[in-house]
Amino acid sequence: MQHLSLSEGARRDFFTCLGIWLTLELIAFGIMPAIGFDHISFSQTNPWFWASVVLGMGGSFLLASASRLVGASRASTSKAKRWAGMLSGRLVNWVALAGVAFPLLIVSMNLFYRLFAIFTSQGDGAV
Repeated sequence: MQHLSLSEGARRDFFTCLGIWLTLELIAFGIMPAIGFDHISFSQTNPWFWASVVLGMGGSFLLASASRLVGASRASTSKAKRWAGMLSGRLVNWVALAGVAFPLLIVSMNLFYRLFAIFTSQGDGAV
């Protein structure tokens, strides 16, 4: 059972990532639609919401476990195994961060969609 427990640093990383993801989730799917920022109904954003839940929680767990992967690779005596462990740890970290930041991608897409709609509607009216 010792191998399944998370270290204090991994636990801190997990809860930090989970807090960041929850904040972004609240902004992307709570505050933005409430203030009328996007005119997309919840039925259209429902698949994005569930994808964000899976990616955010999975990303938080991956980021917490990646520190354990890097720590295990540092203990290896082989330079090739250390290098492979560090590289895989970095790749897992980037994938995990992408999962945690997925609601930010949704907000950015909505923002650029709104800006594009504003600029194209003004351009059509000026001609």
